[in-house]
Amino acid sequence: MDNSSAIHNQTDKNHNRVTLILILLLLALRLPFLTGIIVFFHEASLWAVPIFENGTYLITAVLIWWERKRLEQFHIGYIALGIIILIPFVYSIVFYFYDPFGTIDRFGYPLFRMIVAGLLLVALIVQRPVLKKVTMKSVLWIIIAIAVGIVIGSLIGYVYSRLEPRAGSMSYTFPQMVTMFIRQLFYAAVNEEPLFRGFLWGYLMLKGWKNLWILLFQAGLFMVGHSYYITLNLGFFIGAFIAACIFGIVAWKSRSIAGSMVTHGLFNSVSDIVMSLGL
Repeated sequence: MDNSSAIHNQTDKNHNRVTLILILLLLALRLPFLTGIIVFFHEASLWAVPIFENGTYLITAVLIWWERKRLEQFHIGYIALGIIILIPFVYSIVFYFYDPFGTIDRFGYPLFRMIVAGLLLVALIVQRPVLKKVTMKSVLWIIIAIAVGIVIGSLIGYVYSRLEPRAGSMSYTFPQMVTMFIRQLFYAAVNEEPLFRGFLWGYLMLKGWKNLWILLFQAGLFMVGHSYYITLNLGFFIGAFIAACIFGIVAWKSRSIAGSMVTHGLFNSVSDIVMSLGL
């Protein structure tokens, strides 16, 4: 091996080490930090959640920039990148004018993420990422992802409604249903999909893992990351594993977390609607 090859290999190793460190930071924020605090110190969740949300978005943005030359290996294309960058602005605009859940303080909460998204966009304009073009197949998978999210969300919501004694206590208008989807994209999908179905999946593939083993491994971690559901109902906890498998299959087969983010957002919002209606 000549010196240039050795230097190149060492550069790749150093690059992958940084990627691993950032992935581990994301997992640390999700597992011991957020999950641990909610499980053991319920009253601390109000301050822990904003730290998790903003910290996760920041590290995800850094990872996207760091891996801008091989984002395809991490299931990130133009549509996924567009959702990640635009959702803080879409969420802020929509909830500024119509906030039926009282979740936003007039741009206060998402302001940090809007700043990070803007900086990421500028950085990617200066140093262009390597991304596959949007094709009809990409669009088709978004349609499939919508269908999967609605169907599976309805089924799981129905099952949850049998487990939740308060089911049937609420009803939603159509605008509220739309804002629930946007809210779930902002809070859940954009925080969890790039990690579990994007960077973690892609890194394990680089290490030679088979897709099936990655699917089960990430689903297990995802379930652990929702350990606080045990205090609500064991069925919710198990449901997290099933949901992670569904999101993982969508990302795996479409080779993009764009579909899994859409499925995730619809799964959460539709299941909540069906469960609350007691259908």
